[in-house]
Amino acid sequence: MQGTTENSEIPAQAVIDIPIPKIADDCVLTKTISCGVCNGTDSKILHGTFKGVDTYPCLLGHEANGEVVEVGSKVKQWKVGDRINAYE
Repeated sequence: MQGTTENSEIPAQAVIDIPIPKIADDCVLTKTISCGVCNGTDSKILHGTFKGVDTYPCLLGHEANGEVVEVGSKVKQWKVGDRINAYE
């Protein structure tokens, strides 16, 4: 899995490999197909002006479209293959 990160030791917007997360019983795992860069969040993180973000590396992008690839055992409203739009 790859992500775009901001890190003081890596150039801004470097693409890095990150481990695929293990999901909880009440979660879904999605494969991101496209992701926007938010002017209100991501650009401020890149410029060091977003309040509350002080731990790096910080993965960028929170407005994503994708596909569900794994479903936790307690999830009933989603199934593998469903398309999603995540914005938080």
